[in-house]
Amino acid sequence: MAEENEFEINQFAYYIEVHNRERIEDIIKKGLKFKGHTPLMIAGMHTNGTWVLKDFGKKPQIDEASTESLRELANTLALDVDEDILDDLNFTRTAT
Repeated sequence: MAEENEFEINQFAYYIEVHNRERIEDIIKKGLKFKGHTPLMIAGMHTNGTWVLKDFGKKPQIDEASTESLRELANTLALDVDEDILDDLNFTRTAT
């Protein structure tokens, strides 16, 4: 169960899969995160998240960076990520 200021990662992945723009937009507007990572950061790591990046990537409300390492996120999502980026901070900060 997610904390009050977090979104459920499984639900978010489902919203990406079914292209539920309204639910994703609601998560973004509420400023919810998953373990310190924004919805755009999660979408950027999702195989089918390209449409989310295209739809929301230029919006100012998600122009923020996470100070959290990718290591825990990659482990949670069981991602195969290059070791050299796992401790990078400010991942997927969007350009304005």
